[in-house]
Amino acid sequence: MAIPASIVGKPVTIIGNEAFRDCTGLTRVLIPASVTSIEDFAFYDCSSLTGITIPAGVIDIGSYAFALCDSLASVRIADGVVSMGEGAFYGCAKLAQVTIPASIISIGESAFAYCSALLKASFTGNAPVMGKTVFDGCASGFTVDYFGDKTGFASPKSLGYATFNMVAGTPFATWLVEKSLPYNANPQDDPNGDGVNLFMAYALNLEPAQDLNGSMPRAVYVSGRMRITFYAGRVGVTYIPESSTNLVDWSSDNVTISAPDANQVRTASVTMTVPSRYLRLRVVAP
Repeated sequence: MAIPASIVGKPVTIIGNEAFRDCTGLTRVLIPASVTSIEDFAFYDCSSLTGITIPAGVIDIGSYAFALCDSLASVRIADGVVSMGEGAFYGCAKLAQVTIPASIISIGESAFAYCSALLKASFTGNAPVMGKTVFDGCASGFTVDYFGDKTGFASPKSLGYATFNMVAGTPFATWLVEKSLPYNANPQDDPNGDGVNLFMAYALNLEPAQDLNGSMPRAVYVSGRMRITFYAGRVGVTYIPESSTNLVDWSSDNVTISAPDANQVRTASVTMTVPSRYLRLRVVAP
């Protein structure tokens, strides 16, 4: 089910108290970017709900908003969410891991208590203010994973929970954790076999869990020029558009690159002065 971004011309900004409570047939829900607040008990006891993505526009997740969602196995919380209320995901028995973004500054009591399959909670920023029972009753061996350059965590335990230090939070490692991947994954890995490795997905701002075979930048011919449009917003990544007439010799000579737009998207182009010309994008790690 998709919640509309607007109703009768007015944006949907709040999912109100108990809005979908006890909707036991609800399996998936798409929350629009217009939403800023998910209030108390909004999806309480939606026992068939299997996955949820909280968009970056949401500031707070209310108390018991997703509690007792027994089938909830995937939770993605975007960087931008600030607070999580008491018991927000209480008793979500199939949830095995969760990433807490750097934007979160407070997590209420028992927010993930009795998520009996939860093995780890990975934090990408400094430790938020947390109630003492946030992770009580989670799986045996549960750990709080954190980056060593962040503050507020302790070893071997924080708030009574075992901790694991993921060393320094490089931009790539942080991105991996945000995507529910191991912080130390090899950039050349291709977990879903779609031909796009993790570093390429990172550099081009793509979703690594999806089949990206058709999502890579492709050259097109427009008004006498060959063009390729691509995301170029990762700090430290070098983006090199190159052209060739024989697929052997490649050069950046005569390739024009636009300035990045507001979404960090650039366009490279080259004039078609020969019968055959090819254009590619080479991405280089720092």
